[in-house]
Amino acid sequence: MRDQTRSWIVKGDKDLGTAGFALESVDGPLPVTACLHCQQSAGKYLKAFLQENDASFALLHNLTSLLDSCAAMDNSFETLRMDISQLEGYSIASRYPKNEGSLDFGKEALASAKRVKEFVLGKLNQVSM
Repeated sequence: MRDQTRSWIVKGDKDLGTAGFALESVDGPLPVTACLHCQQSAGKYLKAFLQENDASFALLHNLTSLLDSCAAMDNSFETLRMDISQLEGYSIASRYPKNEGSLDFGKEALASAKRVKEFVLGKLNQVSM
């Protein structure tokens, strides 16, 4: 695996870890913060796949566009479509006061981000073999 790919994974792991910490905050759960970091982590994992496969990508945070690029190279990425849509939705919804966020909201985002991570790491491990 390339160093730049590893860098994207490390950055994604840090965002995912921050999301987990936000849900366990000593001041009480911070689901909005968790959702934003989950969205960020998923984007970084998708970028890791694209980086490893020499695909260009914009440094934007549009998960759907990143997923489309991954799916164009490997159609099995379509299995992530629902998780990516949810993460993009959580990120947008969490910016508004109405959705100060329930703990369930944050936990769902964390579960989606973890599924994206596991899927992408599985793909990257296949490439490395």
